[in-house]
Amino acid sequence: MKDVRPTSGRVISALFSILGGKVEGAEFLDLFAGTGRVGIEAMKRGARSVFVESVKSRADDIRKVTQNPSVGKDDPSVSLRSTSPLTQGRQGQYRAPCKGGEGHEMARGSLVLSLEVRRAVSWLIKREMKFDIIFADPPYNSGWCDTFPAIPNLSALFADDAVMVIEHSAREPLTLTVNPNNLEVMSSREYGETCLTFLKML
Repeated sequence: MKDVRPTSGRVISALFSILGGKVEGAEFLDLFAGTGRVGIEAMKRGARSVFVESVKSRADDIRKVTQNPSVGKDDPSVSLRSTSPLTQGRQGQYRAPCKGGEGHEMARGSLVLSLEVRRAVSWLIKREMKFDIIFADPPYNSGWCDTFPAIPNLSALFADDAVMVIEHSAREPLTLTVNPNNLEVMSSREYGETCLTFLKML
């Protein structure tokens, strides 16, 4: 198991400055979540976050943090956007079940999945969940930079006008050589050794 590499405060500040008002009220997906720092910051800014972290101990730590009433502007009832007939909530939205199976539990305004990323993507697609912002921070220099955007049917998680942000090493440029999800790079920003690349669907 590799040591976790939390996103730096400087990069988080830059990320949310760029995203601006798009965050409040958004459905936020934090992939390769690690400590969950990015998704938690999104919750503090009014988003509802889904965290995907394959290491169970880290996923458990995220659950503990997101259960804190001081995290998130949402009320305790979780309403994650889905087009599948789950439990209908207020204002026509749908709530995912409080327990998602395989030990995946809802916390305040959040869902934490302890799954490998490809399995998690399939799990979310089956439940027809859609996200306004998808953030991914795969391990640096591991090949994920090109592999992740090519995960089959990843684009099925995109809500209308969704944006995807991939954090990666500045030494490992994102090329989209294989692009089954029809993604387009909008911009890329460097912060020392770290790069944030913003993508959308064509």
